[in-house]
Amino acid sequence: KMEQTIESKEIIDSDGNVIIEVVTNNAINYYNKKNDVHRIGGPAIIYRDYKAGQRWIKNGQYHREDGPAVTTEGQKYLYFLHGEEVSKEEFYRRMLKRRSEKLKSS
Repeated sequence: KMEQTIESKEIIDSDGNVIIEVVTNNAINYYNKKNDVHRIGGPAIIYRDYKAGQRWIKNGQYHREDGPAVTTEGQKYLYFLHGEEVSKEEFYRRMLKRRSEKLKSS
């Protein structure tokens, strides 16, 4: 089934930036002003078919700092930081290191 746009509108993301929400027959997609798939504070792609899952993307790259950037039905989770796929263990190691560095600097 071909993807068809149902609705498109500008909204404000959690960082206060204007992004574009595009609702299609297959998914809800979010884009920044450069037309990169992008959303802060939530998934950038939410598929209508729950089995296809959700995608967290920042400025066109898979990225999420509080969990997997790619989720699918069947509990397949993929972790990405700034477009780089990492193991679950490496993801949590980097996030713990980042948080401890933030604590030391405050």
